[in-house]
Amino acid sequence: MALWQFKIWFVPSDFVGVRDSLTEQECEEQAWTGALKVPIGFQERLSTIRPNIKSWHEQLLQWGKQDGDLIEVWLKGETVESVCARIDCRSLDAEFIRQVFDLARDWSARLVHDRYRTVLPDDLEGFIRMIWESPNLKFMEAPTEWLPKLAKEVAEREKNC
Repeated sequence: MALWQFKIWFVPSDFVGVRDSLTEQECEEQAWTGALKVPIGFQERLSTIRPNIKSWHEQLLQWGKQDGDLIEVWLKGETVESVCARIDCRSLDAEFIRQVFDLARDWSARLVHDRYRTVLPDDLEGFIRMIWESPNLKFMEAPTEWLPKLAKEVAEREKNC
């Protein structure tokens, strides 16, 4: 994943409940795996959002671009294990953002920011605001200022592991 990509997980609303964040352990283990109710024919819908691309793994389906806007679906056999999306902060695409948000709503999911395990707002305006306030976007605006901050964040995480 590139620094300019804002990565989010689709997590079942029932799993999230009223919390505003998930635990590190829940995210590491993806405790919601297999619980997302994805409708039959989801591939066709995702193909209307971004074109399907060849994946590096047979159990991973992808739509979009590796270094840009991307939706990923991990399978276990025929069952959807997990879904995530990456939003390209180099050039925000309002339509892609809205479609990802709508997809989460239609699938009874909440969007969780991968970096901080934060449950993102369930209103489109709030979701967009969180993207605008993210380190991913701030890095694009001022890389020399944000790169040391992000490096420090990574070093602190590694120290705590």
